[in-house]
Amino acid sequence: MSRQIVFSFMVLVALGCLGSVAEARADPKVDPNPINLKKNAVLYQLDFYKAPPISPAMQAVCMLTVLYYCISFAKQMSELQQYRYEQESQPLNGIGGNDDHEHSKNKLMSKIKYTIEMLDGVMQEIPMLAILIVFARLRARVDLEGSNPQSWVQLVFIVAVSIVYFQALVITCCSPGKEGNASEKKEANNLKKAVKGFKVFLSFCLMACVVLIFISIFTLRKEPIYD
Repeated sequence: MSRQIVFSFMVLVALGCLGSVAEARADPKVDPNPINLKKNAVLYQLDFYKAPPISPAMQAVCMLTVLYYCISFAKQMSELQQYRYEQESQPLNGIGGNDDHEHSKNKLMSKIKYTIEMLDGVMQEIPMLAILIVFARLRARVDLEGSNPQSWVQLVFIVAVSIVYFQALVITCCSPGKEGNASEKKEANNLKKAVKGFKVFLSFCLMACVVLIFISIFTLRKEPIYD
């Protein structure tokens, strides 16, 4: 009798071990909807050896960075040119240079100085605009877990960068000098007023783009990942 009880107990243990092994080898049950695997889980599709397209936000930041360093390089070159003109304008052995030549150099240097002063204002706008664009993208990609900025604000990124480029272009191509006779000075003053007025108009347009970016940051909602 005791042998039968021991034998039955051993059979039950063996069957339990076989059942546990079979269960361990069975394929795990996975919900076909992967979003239900874990609450608040973020899943990414990794496409190895592929280069995804650059987002409009990153394109805008790269364009702003290029413009920033172009203006910085232009400032360095203008300072070098100004130093060279100053060395050339010093009289040698008490003999002065040609008055017409000196007048043309002074006019050119005044134009360069005015251009650089105006470009400084454009240069100051670039860093904060780039930071704002990056923050808008980080808000979507990180805080809202893989979402994207709204399509309309991605267009605003490019418009804002275009305005900054247009400001730099207008200032560079339409900067007057300060030297000359009465008629030249009057024409230069009129051109200055026109350039400053147009720059103010572009600045208002840029501020409108900044406001729209702020609105997009605070109104962005999380998109469904598996849509």
